Amino acid sequence: MLKLAGLCYKINQDSIHSSQLPPLDMLREEKIKGASVITVDQNRLQKYVAELLSSSSAAAEQHDQ
Repeated sequence: MLKLAGLCYKINQDSIHSSQLPPLDMLREEKIKGASVITVDQNRLQKYVAELLSSSSAAAEQHDQ
């Protein structure tokens, strides 16, 4: 725990980006075997995450230059 706490102090907070996974607009309510559950389209979510990571990587590369 102390190592994790130490790492938190070293991290440049300007470089931290956050996103909700999955985004609210991708959630949907369905009935499965009579139960109400919250689901998400896995293919759409994977595409979203890939785009999010690629844009984050591109921004990080530009920041490093």
